[in-house]
Amino acid sequence: MSSFEEALPTILAHEGGFVDHPDDPGGATNWGISLRFLKSAGEMTYDLDQDGDLTPKDIRLLTVQDAADLYRRHFWDPLHLDEVSTQDVATKILDIAVNMGHTRAVDILQQALVLLGYDLEQDAIMGPQTIGMTNQAEPTWLLTEMRHLCASRYRWLVHQRPQNSVFLNGWLRRAYS
Repeated sequence: MSSFEEALPTILAHEGGFVDHPDDPGGATNWGISLRFLKSAGEMTYDLDQDGDLTPKDIRLLTVQDAADLYRRHFWDPLHLDEVSTQDVATKILDIAVNMGHTRAVDILQQALVLLGYDLEQDAIMGPQTIGMTNQAEPTWLLTEMRHLCASRYRWLVHQRPQNSVFLNGWLRRAYS
């Protein structure tokens, strides 16, 4: 089965350190953890400057270990990625979830499975049927479909919000890695 510890370096490499780009709707982000995410998750334990509010300063203070703990608790464990038999597939699902959210990650996985001929209800739930079919699928083909779907999603985001074009090249590199 797959290992969170093996997936983590890929996510950290894609996310990098602190950024606060004015065109990023997530706001200040560090190691892929955005201010918007921390607030929506109610993660007040990360009020690291202890001023009673989550601010960009708290995001700047996040450590790699903080990010790893959040990835595991909010993404890896809820998606049952330790049950995915191929490490590269589990890593890609985690990468998509961190970047686009779990619902979108599972939706992309299920779309890829359907494109490969699996009879699967696309409900964006990472349940036993989705995990079972993921483990049955030929990993190279599954990853290829997932990568194409990610790239398509990124291009759609730029079409919907042209300010995102500044991120497109990086997103496409990520999609195809």
